[in-house]
Amino acid sequence: MSFALRIDSAPRALHRRLVVALAIFALGASVCALVFAEPAQRGVLALAALGCAAVAWGRQRLARGAEPAEGSLHIDEAGRASWIDSRARPLAPRPVRIERWNVLGPYAWLRLRAQDEPKTIDVTFARLRRAGDTGDDWRRLRAWLLWYGRGTTPAAGRSVPASTRQ
Repeated sequence: MSFALRIDSAPRALHRRLVVALAIFALGASVCALVFAEPAQRGVLALAALGCAAVAWGRQRLARGAEPAEGSLHIDEAGRASWIDSRARPLAPRPVRIERWNVLGPYAWLRLRAQDEPKTIDVTFARLRRAGDTGDDWRRLRAWLLWYGRGTTPAAGRSVPASTRQ
């Protein structure tokens, strides 16, 4: 199976829209819970909602310098991944491994770790509908993530035996 693909990260504006949508949903859920709750439980629910808001605000302040990564994920025919950060100079590909990932509909989130680096790279991909987009790269990315999740990714510098290639 050949996975060769290059996929760009989601635009920064999409990240902001997702955060705003989540905040609106949380606020709406809190208001609905307060409106439909028993009068004796409203104080507890209001206190829980304020506590959740304080925790979210604190996490946002701690992660102020952390922004979603911008760049491209390259996957070669053997299934090895490399990341090119569009903000870094020079634009050299760094071999990475996937620590965590999640795909939900048209969105994919990956936590990457470059070799010999303690810092992780969190990146979001979005399948944006464009004219002429067949979706092949998106299908290859999903197939590669499933393949990678089974632990069949070759170690760095090691080639894949011909018997395991498809």
